[in-house]
Amino acid sequence: MSYELKCIENKEMAMLCYEKKKYNSFVNRYYYSVYQALLDKLKSTDEDLLKDINEKYDLIVANILADILLELIPDLDNHLNENGKIIFSGIDYLQLPKIEKALEDNNFIIKMKMQEGRWIGLLIARKPN
Repeated sequence: MSYELKCIENKEMAMLCYEKKKYNSFVNRYYYSVYQALLDKLKSTDEDLLKDINEKYDLIVANILADILLELIPDLDNHLNENGKIIFSGIDYLQLPKIEKALEDNNFIIKMKMQEGRWIGLLIARKPN
């Protein structure tokens, strides 16, 4: 009797896991579609994403997709005050090497790195002269 109950519990657990997997698959496909649409829109324009912004700031904060950050990094120097800092958050750890390389290539250094689960946050500054 106990064995049968365990089998039923396992079947119920298997069904719950299957339903959750189906739901997650749907949600991930939806967000991937939104993500692709946003990237396609950004890539379809040859315009600088910061073209209408002429000011310089002490702090620039971005919690946005890594692919968009990669597009913004080359222009950040033009919008950052002399001792200004940049905070990036919401970077998937798998995308971090690309972000680190782009920052290095554009004369920035990472002053602090924070991680919670798969998400990374960075405090960034210009490289010292």
